[in-house]
Amino acid sequence: MIINTTFVVGSDISEKWQKWLKTVFATSASEAGMDGLLVMKVLDAQSEAENSNTYAVQLRGCDNDAVHWQESVLPALLRKMYAIWGEKAVSFTTIMQEVEL
Repeated sequence: MIINTTFVVGSDISEKWQKWLKTVFATSASEAGMDGLLVMKVLDAQSEAENSNTYAVQLRGCDNDAVHWQESVLPALLRKMYAIWGEKAVSFTTIMQEVEL
């Protein structure tokens, strides 16, 4: 399974948020058995016009690890993020499964 969390982050906090992602988020993901951290900056005019940056953050994990991450670990991390930055950093999560063609 792949769990993608998309973050919209205010440009004024982007550097601090990236540091949080690298230290707190990535460490928690690793400890929860998730791997393959991939961080992509979404390039779109709307984010730039709104003075924000959008990031797609993907993690891979087996079904059990992914369910644990999505139900237990991720919500706690997001609550911490919202406590620090409020609405300057918002997110939504999508669970994906690879399809063999």
